[in-house]
Amino acid sequence: MGSSSPMKVDVRILAATNRDLKKEVEAGRFREDLYYRLNVININVPPLRDRREDIPLLVEYLLQRHNAEMKQSYKGTDNAAMKILMSLPWKGNIRELDNVLERAMILGNGDWITPENLPQGEEAPGPQGEFRQAWSGRLKDALRAYEKSYIENVLKETSCDRTRVAKLLGLSRSSLYRKMEHLGIPLNDESQPSQ
Repeated sequence: MGSSSPMKVDVRILAATNRDLKKEVEAGRFREDLYYRLNVININVPPLRDRREDIPLLVEYLLQRHNAEMKQSYKGTDNAAMKILMSLPWKGNIRELDNVLERAMILGNGDWITPENLPQGEEAPGPQGEFRQAWSGRLKDALRAYEKSYIENVLKETSCDRTRVAKLLGLSRSSLYRKMEHLGIPLNDESQPSQ
């Protein structure tokens, strides 16, 4: 399209959406010609809450991946933690499960993820504290509030061991201090990076 000479290509396009594209086409919000170009093979993946039997295998896979990325050695979840994971609503699907497990591994300190490492009740996955207030605002503000809350939680769970926090977050100590200063997280005298 838009060229004076044809160009031969050999590609396959894999596209994903959480919307009903047929309804979007009918409402005039999605181009009909594009819909028919994309809709050759349609694979419907039900939300995680409708396929809870997949959660144990997904947890095993995600833990292995995070173990490699974070240089941890978690063996899995205990039975009580798995019961919690099986009962959560998972509105964010696998991305939410992945986030919850990563958080549990950062905040945990053992071989197994336990209920203490998981969000429960009012702490269930979703915006919290300052992040909740910024949630309805601009994306930049929400991300800043989430990042601040996340770092503060990791500091709390590691008893302010900044070396461990930096390692868990994949940052150098100096980068962690700059980020804390930028986000308004208090630095005391002994936490200042060496020059």
